[in-house]
Amino acid sequence: MEIEGIEERDIREVSGGQLQRASICRAMINNPEILFLDEPTGALNSGAADQVLAILEDLNRDGMIIMTVTHDQRVAAKARKVLYIRDGQIASCKEFSVGADRERELDEWVKGFQSKARI
Repeated sequence: MEIEGIEERDIREVSGGQLQRASICRAMINNPEILFLDEPTGALNSGAADQVLAILEDLNRDGMIIMTVTHDQRVAAKARKVLYIRDGQIASCKEFSVGADRERELDEWVKGFQSKARI
């Protein structure tokens, strides 16, 4: 995760992205059955975000359940199942098939029920 050496630095010298990656490593260290993440790529540049997402996909492929809260559709599109929550309630749920163009499907799905909510 490219955070080698940060343990030797003062906390004020560590970037937000490095802190984010370190906290993800800390969460993964005991190999939990379920990994809960809140905006895991929020403080990361696109390269670091792609790296984190690839690691999370590998962990999921190996059997770890990944539960993520995100506002980033690119992150949500990595999931097999997405719950859309509005006002604390599940407004909609979408499961994706293997090999699906998830970003396109997710975009169409979200636009579809958001437009219904405006009526």
